[in-house]
Amino acid sequence: MKVSMVTDISKINISQKIWNELVAQNQTNTVFQTYEWFHSWWEAFGDEYQLYFIIVKDDDNVVGFAPLMSHCDRSRIKTLRFSSDKNADYCDFIIKGNKVEFIDMIIEWIFNSSIEFNNINLINIPENSTTISCLKTSCLSKKIPLILKQPTPTPTLLIKNHEAESSKIINKYSIRRHFNKLNKTGAVKFKTIDIKNADSIQKNLDHFFEQHISRYSLKKDLSLFEDSKNKIFYFRLIKNMVNTDWLLFSKLELNGDAIAYHFGFDYNGTIIWYKPSFDIKHKNDSPGCVLLSHLINSAIGNKKNEFDFTIGKEPFKKRFTNHTRHNINIWIDRTKLNCYHQTIKNFVISYLKKILNIFKS
Repeated sequence: MKVSMVTDISKINISQKIWNELVAQNQTNTVFQTYEWFHSWWEAFGDEYQLYFIIVKDDDNVVGFAPLMSHCDRSRIKTLRFSSDKNADYCDFIIKGNKVEFIDMIIEWIFNSSIEFNNINLINIPENSTTISCLKTSCLSKKIPLILKQPTPTPTLLIKNHEAESSKIINKYSIRRHFNKLNKTGAVKFKTIDIKNADSIQKNLDHFFEQHISRYSLKKDLSLFEDSKNKIFYFRLIKNMVNTDWLLFSKLELNGDAIAYHFGFDYNGTIIWYKPSFDIKHKNDSPGCVLLSHLINSAIGNKKNEFDFTIGKEPFKKRFTNHTRHNINIWIDRTKLNCYHQTIKNFVISYLKKILNIFKS
């Protein structure tokens, strides 16, 4: 097998078909690994990063790739990361065949290449991915310092073989009462937005952005959509996924007015809860909860495998989930001293978070 690297996205030369076929055979197979996701994200944010796209071939056939990039922080420390890691809830290498050999080749190649970096920070690797054990084995054999950072919870509602339990969750009175309250004030409708209708998409996305900005303003915080690049990213996702069935853009209407939105995905038998918004004028009516219950009910009716709430342990997720997985974050450094410093930093951050949570409770 041969390893090569591309630093210009136009030179990658992996077709959409081959790319997504590799993803479909990959251990981590989510919308965040697809050709459409990668290119949408890079079109919006690529000018802020240096691409290091590593490709492994067996003869002339692509058998895997590592979609990496680097970013230099204010301290001029260069970190090698997964592309789109700030927006992608699951990240991993794309590998067909011998994963142990593939990752060992990647690590060997990175540390002997001309890539300038101080450390490697790989986040949001699903805990069931053997990438984690392969990286540990490879780094140990090469005496390269590696640490596992604090795991990130990813709650989910398992539906397949749990249909009765799932239906019971969304039919609890504490959830149904929000719909009943809204229904008394007018006509409540749940709609899936047609992403092929350009006028409808423009109107609803603009409204969705406005709701999200207003909601965060109420919390005296900044919405991600204050940054125009995030808006561009969402438009690119719609453009690049228009011919797939993966994008799920939904809204809840009251008397014809959209009072809540959800921008998510329907991929590989799983509904992915990604980005919600709601009209702050109706915040006491819990429109987001009503929209969520509709989406889960639809997922059950359409025989989906699960409804994935992805990263984060927000309190509302406990009401709708029946299982929690974790993402693993890996830090690889050039020196043991830097790795030691990172370990201390992680411990301090974790301790401070626990103290903060105690005061909040």
